[in-house]
Amino acid sequence: MHVTRYRRKRNSWIAVTITDTQLKKLNEYVLNTFNLNFGHKELVEGATYTPDRDNFYHAHGNYMFYRTCNSWLNNGLKEAGMNGSLWTPFDFGVLRWYD
Repeated sequence: MHVTRYRRKRNSWIAVTITDTQLKKLNEYVLNTFNLNFGHKELVEGATYTPDRDNFYHAHGNYMFYRTCNSWLNNGLKEAGMNGSLWTPFDFGVLRWYD
C-alpha cells in the first residue's frame, strides 16, 4: 500500500460528512488492508518516491487495471455504509457521490 503524508490541507480536497460509526468502519477497512506483523504494519524497505513524504507497506491484495486505488476506496466507503459506485477504476466514480 502506498501512503503519502501531507503537511497541510490541499485546495483540491473536498470535505465529506461521516458519522463516528462510518469512520470506525472505514478505519477498520484500511487497517485490514495492511499485512500486520505482531500488530504492526510492515514497511517495504527502500520503496519510496520521496523519503520524507511517502512509504510503501506490505498489504493484502494487489494493484491491477481493474483493482485501482479508486476501486479500493470505493469498496471501503460502501463497506462503511457510505455512498459508492458499483465499480470504478477512476476517481470520478467516487467523487461524484461527494462533490
